[in-house]
Amino acid sequence: MASPPQRLCRDLRSAAAAISRSRDVIVEILSWLPAKPLCRFRCVSREWRALISSRAFAATHRSRAEPLLVGMSTTVSGTTNLQLMDTDGAVVRSFPPREGNWTLWATLDDLACISSSSGGSSTLLVVDLSTGKALLPAEDAAAGFLMYASCGRAARTNSLKVFRLDAHLTCEVLGLGDGTRWRQVQSPPPMVSHWNKITSSSVVTLNGALYFMSHDHYDVLSFDLDNETWTEIPGPSADIVGSKKSISLAELNGTLCMARRQYPLMADIWLLTNTDNSSWIKAYSLPVDLFADFVVPLRLLRLGGEVLFYSSYDERSKLVLQVYDPRSGKCTNVKTSTNLMGRIGLCSSTWILDFSVACPN
Repeated sequence: MASPPQRLCRDLRSAAAAISRSRDVIVEILSWLPAKPLCRFRCVSREWRALISSRAFAATHRSRAEPLLVGMSTTVSGTTNLQLMDTDGAVVRSFPPREGNWTLWATLDDLACISSSSGGSSTLLVVDLSTGKALLPAEDAAAGFLMYASCGRAARTNSLKVFRLDAHLTCEVLGLGDGTRWRQVQSPPPMVSHWNKITSSSVVTLNGALYFMSHDHYDVLSFDLDNETWTEIPGPSADIVGSKKSISLAELNGTLCMARRQYPLMADIWLLTNTDNSSWIKAYSLPVDLFADFVVPLRLLRLGGEVLFYSSYDERSKLVLQVYDPRSGKCTNVKTSTNLMGRIGLCSSTWILDFSVACPN
């Protein structure tokens, strides 16, 4: 028969094991929550606040959480708001409104590339979405009429570069944070598309390169951010015919994809499976509204495998956010509380865990 000290040690070990298992269960559940409700759980206790604020938990959450959506909404007063939403359409953060009409060109990690145009000139900004601060120096923000703009990381050097292309096909690059100024680089082939500038995908940043739709063909143009040169990638042109306006380019969970409206009620999504030999496969066929002009895939959701995408009737119509379930073959609208225009991007959601939340002492 165990002595009292032995029984006490055994009971303490059992209690410790139970607490450890309970903590593991809590971590498992919390790590799947979207960022905004997760922040509220920091108010439960000091222990939960410490847990959710820890680097280990942030890493686990980053590997499981869906990214936030980045969009621009317009107001009747003529201002434009940059907003962050979760994949359910709830606004997580709204930045101070900016005067005039602003365009969201691209997002990368926690950065957003936006611009406004007036009288033939443009203002180009790179906004840090975790702080709301503009990173591009004021003297480098002014530009002529922009046909494309973006930012991306070079694959080999990991350097962050800002890209702009004007209506004369003058292509310039600036290294963000390295003290350099804009410098002219190789211009793109004249076949670069003008169609996607406002309405759909514009430019896609992926794996150290920028991707653009071609204008005269159903091909893709790639700009390598390391060597700053252009190459052409043949698209699935044998299987895609029709109006070029109905084609959009996007990234779907790390893979370049092309979406084509198949009238009257379908849209096909093609994935680039091999860049070297330009292999494409048709992965999804979505049911869409008869009057939707274009469809842009955003994300293959981790839980359930649904496809998150948006569509619009034309470049001045409100964006419609939807989820397609391959199992049922049906689409469901995602309710958004804002007048989203232009395009939608993605950004990391982990940094929002660092925001201060009123918690008990």
